Amino acid sequence: MVGHEYGRFYPQPDERIYAHRFAYNISHPKPAPDDMLVLHICNNPRCVNPMHLYVGTYSDNNQDTIRDGRSPHRKLSDEEVREIRKLYSEGGITHRKLAAEFDVHKSSISSILSGKHYSWLN
Repeated sequence: MVGHEYGRFYPQPDERIYAHRFAYNISHPKPAPDDMLVLHICNNPRCVNPMHLYVGTYSDNNQDTIRDGRSPHRKLSDEEVREIRKLYSEGGITHRKLAAEFDVHKSSISSILSGKHYSWLN
């Protein structure tokens, strides 16, 4: 998933290039195909070291995030969802702190608390 963590630049006003893709393309004889991703073995989105970069598919990227424990799609148990709601209703805890405590993205906490996700537990 490409986010704001990735270095990028704009050679033309309507053209965006991610720094790691650019680094890969100028350091390898064959540039990465447009339908492929440039992935990091170091799990550092800002890294542009060509030795840390390789070409892969979206599936490869998803498997990497799961294997490395970085998946933003971690499934929470019903008990964890109830605990999140309980802690938040008691006050004094932010979405960010809940996300860190339960190892999920802050947007997941927002979706749980708004009832967008896990609505059957309301």
